[in-house]
Amino acid sequence: MLELLMVLIAAEPTIVLHEWGVVFYGGGSVQALGDPGDLFQVEEAVAFAPVIHLYGPAFTGEVSVAALGGIFDMHPEPDVLGGPGMMMGGLGSFIRWQGIEALPAETMESLQFMPVQGLDAAPLWRPREALTLTRADGFSDKFLYYEVDLAGTEFPLPLAGHAQRGIPLTAEVLLFHRSVIGIAGYELLQQGDLSMAGGTAPFLYSGSEVRAVLGRWAGNTLSESELDALWATWEPYVLFGDWDGSSLAVFPLPDQVIELVSTVSAKSDQGYPVTVHRFFLGMMAMP
Repeated sequence: MLELLMVLIAAEPTIVLHEWGVVFYGGGSVQALGDPGDLFQVEEAVAFAPVIHLYGPAFTGEVSVAALGGIFDMHPEPDVLGGPGMMMGGLGSFIRWQGIEALPAETMESLQFMPVQGLDAAPLWRPREALTLTRADGFSDKFLYYEVDLAGTEFPLPLAGHAQRGIPLTAEVLLFHRSVIGIAGYELLQQGDLSMAGGTAPFLYSGSEVRAVLGRWAGNTLSESELDALWATWEPYVLFGDWDGSSLAVFPLPDQVIELVSTVSAKSDQGYPVTVHRFFLGMMAMP
């Protein structure tokens, strides 16, 4: 994917926007990103840690996000924010980061990135090949970040028995089983049908095998370093998190569902075209 990215950039000045994240369904708490005591109670569905990376030529411009639910926990603070759903609850919200100067990737060596409060995983989200994003207020980093509260939006669950009309089923589900000492292993289910679960884990957990499944799901959507960052961020939660139940379903969200989380766009003062690639996982604890 990275080689193709570099060829496209060399052929024509094009901004390439990549985004990845996780939507967590159901009850419980998620502490994969924050301090141990920093819990966020989930009632229905929350998009945790959508992370945006930009590639291509240096440019000045802006990045915007419009979400079905309420946007919160943004990095850095946006210049424009609005909508009835801002900062939790309600339907519809909007943010825009303006005055962005995207610098060549190698400027990473000359800039010092500050720790991001509440985001322990932030160092994982700085791929060397991504553009370095700066603003006049002193912000500099390799990513933009936000989260979305989707409670009350009837956000669809693309699994057999749950999917709404017109929403495609996810093709496969990784089901991780908890044992008395933690995660015993996992199984790979077809057609998003959790009724096919065997109740026991046919495979002992293997990080490389699970990562290979994620790579197949993502296809050419993300770079290898972005997929590594995604799984390194969420693997501890999948294996040792405080999710309720005996198993945790992890599955890729279809494009139509991702577009219901939010829409993301970038605009450059130079008028460069923009290509967008997005990959989100869903997670849901099972009884």
